[in-house]
Amino acid sequence: MSAYKPESQCDRVLRVLRDGRPHTIAEIHARAGTMRLNSRVAELRKRYGLEIVCWRDRQTYVYQLLPQERLFDELLALERAV
Repeated sequence: MSAYKPESQCDRVLRVLRDGRPHTIAEIHARAGTMRLNSRVAELRKRYGLEIVCWRDRQTYVYQLLPQERLFDELLALERAV
């Protein structure tokens, strides 16, 4: 039996944001497949101490992960090991 563990919603949101560029809600929803984005962002902030900013740009909201000192691949590996 395989030890495969599917990616969590937080993992998928982080994969989109980790490039450091601004992303609209629609883009994150399409790429990460999650509909509770604000909850996943709050979880990433709390769990990893990530600085994710959000602002309104006309009719939509935009999220951006600010530069971090920690390596994202290591964080994801640790999360899967638990």
